[in-house]
Amino acid sequence: MSKLFIMGVDIGVSFIKVGLYDIQGHRIATVNKKSPGEYPKPGIFLQSSEEILKIVINAIKEVVKISKIDNLEVEAIGFSGAMGGAMGVDKSWNVITDWSIVSDTRSYPYALDMIKKV
Repeated sequence: MSKLFIMGVDIGVSFIKVGLYDIQGHRIATVNKKSPGEYPKPGIFLQSSEEILKIVINAIKEVVKISKIDNLEVEAIGFSGAMGGAMGVDKSWNVITDWSIVSDTRSYPYALDMIKKV
């Protein structure tokens, strides 16, 4: 009988972290990768959804390689992401917008206006 594992993927603003654990909760392998992001102008923070996806996929592959497990032994994968983030996808799951998070303050005037009206 093969051993079973669980994987956690945290897609953070600064880093993307992937961890592999046995079902007792012991850490088997972890990988941390820097998240791409840029501030082209004050109040604008951009992160490429496509680039983040590539980093996540490569980090998952790296954790499996480091741990020397069969990827079929991963029983479950849990994902967490940047608080308040959003990314648009179409009905075929194609990315149609970049990752937008609270570090990008372009929406603040609209939010303040809505708060005043409530």
